[in-house]
Amino acid sequence: MLFSGCPCQVAALKNALRGQDTKRLYLVDLLCHGAPSQKIFDAFIAEEEERYGEKIRDVHFHHKYYLWWRWTTRNIRFRTESGKEHIQFRYFCNYLRAYHPRLMNRLSCYDCIFARPERQGDITIGDFWGISLYYPQLCVEHGVSRVQANTKKGAAILAEMKARMDWYPIDRQRYARQSGGELVVPGGVSPDPRREKFLRDLRGHGMAYAARRAYPMRADMLRHGFGLFKRLVRRILVLLHLMH
Repeated sequence: MLFSGCPCQVAALKNALRGQDTKRLYLVDLLCHGAPSQKIFDAFIAEEEERYGEKIRDVHFHHKYYLWWRWTTRNIRFRTESGKEHIQFRYFCNYLRAYHPRLMNRLSCYDCIFARPERQGDITIGDFWGISLYYPQLCVEHGVSRVQANTKKGAAILAEMKARMDWYPIDRQRYARQSGGELVVPGGVSPDPRREKFLRDLRGHGMAYAARRAYPMRADMLRHGFGLFKRLVRRILVLLHLMH
């Protein structure tokens, strides 16, 4: 049996099963960015259902899509009851625009006792942001994940999987020092100063209004443009490195 979730959820399950036989239970924890409340997500879905004119039956985060000459992964794909698919890109999705700067996290997420190198699961998985620091030829948008075994059970699983995937080893301690995010720092950063205002706007006017007020579209697009420029420079440097 396999259970996967945020490290706090894995810790809760371990606590609930304390004293029971868990030899056949395998636990996987995620490198967590923080967890907004279900109530906020439900409010967002209600707004999108009103926009599309029908119920949403499936939501896929991290939808991979080729856009502007590169792969993008910070997208949401909706599938409605009629079978239609709708894709919202990172900078045009009200939920993601509020999620990535951590405007919606629970207060406990900013003081998370599980954001540390010592993990709760047999295996830890997550997006490998910063993979190019270790392997310049790789790009996280192409589908690079970080996988770490924390127990003998986890190591045994990864040993069986190695023949089916491409693996690139890294130094765990070096990564822990350089990550500066979900692995070692609670929530990555302190609460955004706009959080309280965002939540007030959300309660009074809905997700779309609150997201636009907190992060105007022009600011998002400027940040996106700067991100594209950085990626272009990085790829040029990688090419120069490979040529030598």
